[in-house]
Amino acid sequence: MKTRLYLVQKRPLIAEYRSFEVVRGRYIVAKFRNLFRSGAYYVDLPLVNPSPEYERFIPWRWIQAAAAAALPAVVFGLWGTDMGIGLGTVIFLVTLFSLACLALAGVAAYRWRNDVVLYSRFSHTPLFRLFANRPSRREFRKFLGDLRAAVTTATNEAEQRSRKQKMLRFSEIQRLRREGMITERQYQQLLSEYEATVEDTMNNILRDLRMLKAEEIRTLRRLDSEGILGEQDYETGKRRILSSFE
Repeated sequence: MKTRLYLVQKRPLIAEYRSFEVVRGRYIVAKFRNLFRSGAYYVDLPLVNPSPEYERFIPWRWIQAAAAAALPAVVFGLWGTDMGIGLGTVIFLVTLFSLACLALAGVAAYRWRNDVVLYSRFSHTPLFRLFANRPSRREFRKFLGDLRAAVTTATNEAEQRSRKQKMLRFSEIQRLRREGMITERQYQQLLSEYEATVEDTMNNILRDLRMLKAEEIRTLRRLDSEGILGEQDYETGKRRILSSFE
């Protein structure tokens, strides 16, 4: 019985939820929900780069804005009456700047990020963002390790399917000859074509690589149409992949 490869992450302070699950050993499905939107999407495992990258973003501008709003609240609170301002006005100003400080601090907390990012294999486009070390460091690292193994396995299976298709092609040629459905000349021609494709290993590898890159472009286009990718991510990723064909 296979262990379910599943991870649930939450940030209750900002009401954000993310979950990631490997389905049938072929796809990784992500679900997300926050204050502004919710959704779900999937990506084929062979298109995922198994080496994640850590990304930390500290919203210094929002923190500075919150501090700038807090300063007048402190000034008016301590010296407002000494400045000849009425008590009612002082209370109003202190309340106003305090609320502004809290609002800006809330935005800063929401935008604060300490993520682990999984990128696409060829275009290095961000596909999944995971909260670092959530729900716990041990669970998080175990999930990343299992996910890396699942990506490697899915990639190897894709290559094995390609080899299996070649074997099936050879068996089909033999069957046609055995049942007298093709002439000896046709058989030799088909066999020569098959042997040429088998011997030309490098061309086969390049062909499979081109097919995988084309599949990544289709995946990025789908994620872009679903509003998953960030602005310009699709166009940038597509340009990177197309340039690699040249």
